[in-house]
Amino acid sequence: MDGVVDRENMPPVNEKLPPATSSIGDSSSSPSGSLSGKERNVPIVPSKESKSIAVKSEVEDPLAHLPEHERNIIKRQIDMPVVKVGVAKLYRYSTRNDILIMVVSALCAIIGGAIMPLMTVVFGGLTTTFSNFFYGSITRDHFSHELSTYTLYFVYLAIAEFVTIYIATVGFIYTGEHITQKIREQYLLALLRQNVGFFDKLGAGEITTRITADTNLVQDGISEKVGLTLTAVATFITAFVIAYIRYWLLALILSSTVLAIVVIMGSGSRFIVKWNKLALDSYAAGGTVAEEVLSSIRNATAFGTQDKLAKEYDKHLIIAQKYGFKHKAVLGVMLGAMMFIIYCNYALAFWEGSRLLVAGHGGTNVGKIITILLAIMIGAFSLGNVAPNIQAFTTSLAAAGKIFTTIDRVSPMDPHSKEGLVLEHLEGTITLQNVKHIYPSRPEVVVMEGVSLVIPACKTTALVGQSGSGKSTIVGLVERFYDPVGGRVLLDGHDVRDINLQSLRRHISLVSQEPTLFATTIFGNIAHGLIGTQFEHCSTEKKKELIEGAARMANAHEFITGLPEAYDTQVGERGFLLSGGQKQRIAIARAVVSDPQIRKLHLGSYKCAANPL
Repeated sequence: MDGVVDRENMPPVNEKLPPATSSIGDSSSSPSGSLSGKERNVPIVPSKESKSIAVKSEVEDPLAHLPEHERNIIKRQIDMPVVKVGVAKLYRYSTRNDILIMVVSALCAIIGGAIMPLMTVVFGGLTTTFSNFFYGSITRDHFSHELSTYTLYFVYLAIAEFVTIYIATVGFIYTGEHITQKIREQYLLALLRQNVGFFDKLGAGEITTRITADTNLVQDGISEKVGLTLTAVATFITAFVIAYIRYWLLALILSSTVLAIVVIMGSGSRFIVKWNKLALDSYAAGGTVAEEVLSSIRNATAFGTQDKLAKEYDKHLIIAQKYGFKHKAVLGVMLGAMMFIIYCNYALAFWEGSRLLVAGHGGTNVGKIITILLAIMIGAFSLGNVAPNIQAFTTSLAAAGKIFTTIDRVSPMDPHSKEGLVLEHLEGTITLQNVKHIYPSRPEVVVMEGVSLVIPACKTTALVGQSGSGKSTIVGLVERFYDPVGGRVLLDGHDVRDINLQSLRRHISLVSQEPTLFATTIFGNIAHGLIGTQFEHCSTEKKKELIEGAARMANAHEFITGLPEAYDTQVGERGFLLSGGQKQRIAIARAVVSDPQIRKLHLGSYKCAANPL
């Protein structure tokens, strides 16, 4: 089959078809057909009327009206797994070296956090030394000696703090960057594995948002903020241990603030996670709108729809703003309440500490009171600093949910799978047997039903019909973009569902009505047609010979060589630097360069005469 020609590249619609014509200019009807003969056959797509099935609005499941076997076929193409993302799951792509670096960084962060409260012990001892000197309990020489000793202690603590915190910060930043890179790679690989039905309701902008903004949020939650949190927790624990050792009664009284802070953080974090996830979903939907507009900016400008499209984008931003306000309001209340409790704790420490000092309980002195006060203050402050990091962790978990859902989804039509029949030799006979098809994104519409058709090998066959008659659907079923809910699609007598996808598509080339070129040279675009074939790794000279031959066959060689840089000409994003006809010819050259057994040209009739093969 050398070509399949389509008048218009439009999605299936629910419309009643006129009588089919078996050839251009012939009005004889043909509900199904078998094509033969040496002449050029042009049969109509033998499709029954598309049916729209009434579904009650109160039914939540859009597939509930379908028979069980049809429902299972459609669900298999669109279902998403439920993935619960925990803290450990964020590190699923860490290597042994990453784990080793994180362990060392975590130890350094904890040591660095424990060093800070030790300063309070030194400061308390220094206060006691000053007190004893002013009371005349020690001599000037003894005072100078102790002053020098405590000063050196401060220097040693500063050096240790610098070294440990530096190692912890660098280590977590490195592992965070490395793990996030792996997540991006796995997410992109997972996307390329998915079947076409998965993308029917997934916008390109959402994919861009996930792979850039959301992975950055994940990185934010597994990088240096982990080290800062460990440091803060270590500081808090060490500070309170020192306070209890110095004088347990005063430390116990001041510990009442810990429970209040934990309750506030726990209650606020639940709402933060919920609303932050909803805001991220709205941003992803808005990103899809922006991607579509920017990719077709010429159309938007031509029709003057910039303001309308901007308002569509604003709708998603308004929804995200609403959840963002709720998120920030809860975070503000949580931080404000924590700071209120911390300052109340300072007041309690000064008041109760002065009472115990005057009463002389437990042999307290000025040095002990100062040590306990500073330790409690540092510990409370460090615990308060955990709250902003908690926000980063919760945001990271929310962002990772969507990403890992896609990564863990097993595609029912995985082009990288090694399973299935590998076709070593292909003649190219295509047979449709009583095919019924429903698009997963539109389960209420039966696109075709009871269609039987035989397309012989080594013939140029044209499928002609009105928009919505099923021409595009047949192309998609032969490529196995979708699985039919009824009947079979056969290639040389083999069900396409039993054929290895890579092997199937290696023998088929497709030219869409609106072809897409990649942002590279003309040579590079045509060379993409050699990927997966025996010529993929051949010499540059051989590739050049094949590419020029394909360009001549597509009537593209003349205009290509007329360009200043010929085959090295950059085509721009989506080929916008070329005209529509030039893009079409390059796409045809890309399709025929590997000489596939089946060539499908998805063209409008006005382009057929201009693009003969």
